[in-house]
Amino acid sequence: MDKIKKINFLTQYYYPDIASTGQLMTELAEMLTKRDMDICVYTTKPSYVKKGDAPKFEIHNNVKINRVFCFNANKNIPLGRTINTISFLLSIFIKLLFTDRKAINFIVSTPPLLLFVGYFLFLIKRQKYVLLIYDIYPDVAVALNYFKKDSLIVKIWDWFNKKTISKAERTVVLSEGMKRLILSKFENTDKIENKMSIIHNWADDKFFRLISKEENYFIKNNNLANKFILLYSGNLALYNSFDTILETAKIINDPDILFLIIGNGGRKKEIEDFIEKNLLTNVKMMDYLPFKELPYSISSADATFVTVRDGIDGINMPSKLYTIMACGKPILALGKRGGDVHNMIENAKCGIFIEQGNTKELFDAIMFYKNNPDILKEHGLNGRKYFETHYTLEIISNQYFELFSGIK
Repeated sequence: MDKIKKINFLTQYYYPDIASTGQLMTELAEMLTKRDMDICVYTTKPSYVKKGDAPKFEIHNNVKINRVFCFNANKNIPLGRTINTISFLLSIFIKLLFTDRKAINFIVSTPPLLLFVGYFLFLIKRQKYVLLIYDIYPDVAVALNYFKKDSLIVKIWDWFNKKTISKAERTVVLSEGMKRLILSKFENTDKIENKMSIIHNWADDKFFRLISKEENYFIKNNNLANKFILLYSGNLALYNSFDTILETAKIINDPDILFLIIGNGGRKKEIEDFIEKNLLTNVKMMDYLPFKELPYSISSADATFVTVRDGIDGINMPSKLYTIMACGKPILALGKRGGDVHNMIENAKCGIFIEQGNTKELFDAIMFYKNNPDILKEHGLNGRKYFETHYTLEIISNQYFELFSGIK
């Protein structure tokens, strides 16, 4: 009989956090536990719920959860995020120094510097580790103009990244574009490529499902009946761009069309200021919703937005794609043609792709969907069918099970 695998999940977000990373890691840990893997999570107190208190240790659905110390400074400003990150990294590193070295450390790149914890634990304890890279840093920081590409900090960061990836048992990325970008940083790629896996994100196909507007209480409770709803739901992050969406809202005069933006993040105030300045009555904003509400809020939409800022495609992959497809909703995707998001939309035939910045193209796509309900429905159902054969929790968790099982 095979020995039970012990795996430490290192992630800043976990149950009961409602941030998408927290939801995904909770689902994955619990699925692997059902496959008789011994999962122990190292995280910190939740930051995306109204009540951020949680015990330092608990067992939830057979998963052991350890919460280490982390400052709770304002995460919407750079200094606050830096303080939080440093305190979390130090706390989790010290905690892991005294754990079983035979356990495999599974390290999620939120925050991105967490990857280096695995590398230093390997140097000290020779402890094996697997990386899951959601966003490729420092490339994201360069794309957002935080650092110059040829700056010393970027060179040092890239050097540590290469060291960390080269010593990992496996490195998991979310797309072909992300894999190409990482490999481009190495001179000898064969050894690195052999240890890389593309494993997409996922959604729970029973939780995220088709819900008709007639049975959707979210529509009734929020006075959304008889509206053609265009939804953005998720993190209002700096690496997302909302300019094209908001500029399009300015020129749409159809009173039946409503832009619904649900979420929080670094661009929230900027969006609110734009709405106020331009007196937009066709844009409604809401805060993050409880996780149980998400299938209903997504299903309230006629079409949904996925928006990727220029320079970001190929550096990360929006997790909302999978939940939208699971709910059978067509996608209005804004980004770069030929990128990962564009390719997914084309392969699944589940939406319309628009070049970021092209307001006319987005306007035409919205009106096309509104005037062609049969195609709107067809694109949504195409997304659900593609999701069921590629991105269910069972399919993806099995890929992770095989990955961990293959590490000796």
